[in-house]
Amino acid sequence: WETCLYVGIPAIVLIIFSLFAAKDNRYVKLFVGLSIFAMLYALGDNFILHKLFFNLVPGFDKFRSIGRITLLSTLSFSLLCGFGLQAFFYLMSAQEQKIGKVLLFIAGGAVLLWLAASMGFLQPSEGTRYYDQIHSMAVSETTTTLILVLGTIGVLFLISRRTVSPLTGIIGLIILLFVDVNIFGFNQNNGTTNPDEYYNRTANLVEIIKQEGQKEYFRVNSRRENSMILDRNQGMVDRIFMMEGYTPLALQRIYPPVKDFDRACDLLNAKFRTVVDNQNQTMRLSVASTFVPRAYFVYQTTIITDEEKIKEFMSSDSFDPLKIVVLEENPDLSLNEIIDSSNSKAEIISYSLNLITLKVSTRKNGYLVVSEIFYPGWNAYIDGKLEKVYRANWSLRAIPVRAGDHSIEIRFEPESFYRGAWITFITIGLSVIGIVYSFRTKKTPSDKSIKPL
Repeated sequence: WETCLYVGIPAIVLIIFSLFAAKDNRYVKLFVGLSIFAMLYALGDNFILHKLFFNLVPGFDKFRSIGRITLLSTLSFSLLCGFGLQAFFYLMSAQEQKIGKVLLFIAGGAVLLWLAASMGFLQPSEGTRYYDQIHSMAVSETTTTLILVLGTIGVLFLISRRTVSPLTGIIGLIILLFVDVNIFGFNQNNGTTNPDEYYNRTANLVEIIKQEGQKEYFRVNSRRENSMILDRNQGMVDRIFMMEGYTPLALQRIYPPVKDFDRACDLLNAKFRTVVDNQNQTMRLSVASTFVPRAYFVYQTTIITDEEKIKEFMSSDSFDPLKIVVLEENPDLSLNEIIDSSNSKAEIISYSLNLITLKVSTRKNGYLVVSEIFYPGWNAYIDGKLEKVYRANWSLRAIPVRAGDHSIEIRFEPESFYRGAWITFITIGLSVIGIVYSFRTKKTPSDKSIKPL
């Protein structure tokens, strides 16, 4: 959804006219180049541009969900549409004969596209699976495109012949754009499904989970194989912790590399698990007794820096997450002796998106393991003193804690956010200064930078 690129047929027609202004208008060149760059970069591994920038240009290796860069294309196309309308009016006054040729060229291209789809040139060979559906869809979409192109050309032709006023013509173009965008995306936010009814299908299960959630913190595994008992966005709607969800910003390390999926669910604090009966084609939620708490103490560590060796150790029978934690760097905390973790206590006092507050008690130095996904930017404050959060058990968090009773806050304080905020404020400030300066600077009509041609 957020990587969907929409331009609109009337806008595309006007963008073609903007190319006539490219020779003398540097802004047209800029936005044409920017739109092409963004579209090629968004192809990711399907084109060389993303890999080139990722490896060689500082900062580009930090971007995620690269398809979102098409927002730059959307911005560029919108501005080019405006420049195209400006160029169209210039051609009316200076080179009117060109308008008819350009309109005829665009109409011819639309007709050829429709013919190609109708004759099956744009689909797989006949006999391919879903051929009929693909062919029907292609013909339907290209027919809609042809109608919108001819409608846009008709309006522009009437304007060029001065049959209608420019204002009337522009209103006609806006109406066509309105029709276009509704044909394209009306059902996106106006579907026939009632969200309340959709999410209430599993209201009984959700109520049971919520009642159990009043006693302790835990997660729900709602997906097993190709079956899903709760919607992947159910957690956000009903405020329950789920292992599944929707995001294009998926991390490489989420599920610990243990010997089976149930063990991974244990480490991820999943108390409720989906059980699928393929023979009877049913599924249900079961309660597990082997899941680890959301926060707990361990007093034995092993330091492993090689990823393959971590996987090997964690998938073996030697790995007991309640007794030992796997770290990838040494926090330099002295562990005097191994003691029973039952003598320790870790209670979550409050839990929010960017802050987790705990009260803990331990007789000896140990590690507070928190079943939360490790990510840079999380800091721990033990009795107000900053302490580093370490990657533990492949994808979780661990905090070294010295003996005693402590109050711990785990806060999300990413440096990247604060750097980005400063860059944003500075950019806004410079933009305001530039806008004020441009209004105060008198430009003469001969300035080529504002001429369409």
